[in-house]
Amino acid sequence: MLKKMVLPTIAISSTIFAIFLMLLAEYGSQRIEIKVDNQDFVYSEVKDLITPGVGAALSLTFGSLSILAIEYRKSVAKQKNLEKHLLSIKKAISHRDAQIDKLRKNQMRSSNVRFIDFRMR
Repeated sequence: MLKKMVLPTIAISSTIFAIFLMLLAEYGSQRIEIKVDNQDFVYSEVKDLITPGVGAALSLTFGSLSILAIEYRKSVAKQKNLEKHLLSIKKAISHRDAQIDKLRKNQMRSSNVRFIDFRMR
């Protein structure tokens, strides 16, 4: 489980967090101004609004969601393989049933046959 779930989540989350930190370092000192109805709603710097904690939470969320998507895709593929296998098993069973029915019919025919002796005595 550690290799399949935890390590990829950590790797993806760390990558997203590193990208987030690079963007924060690049654009962190830029001013953001958001107005609602011509009144200042937010007027501050990017680094004041988006903290590293928010970035960590976002990166863990996106990392977890990516692992979830990967595992979902794997389970769908596994389900398709199992359905194909089930279909082949059903075909094999129906083929065996047909063979059994054929043998039963042949056996009934052979048990209904009476031998008549036409030799002259």
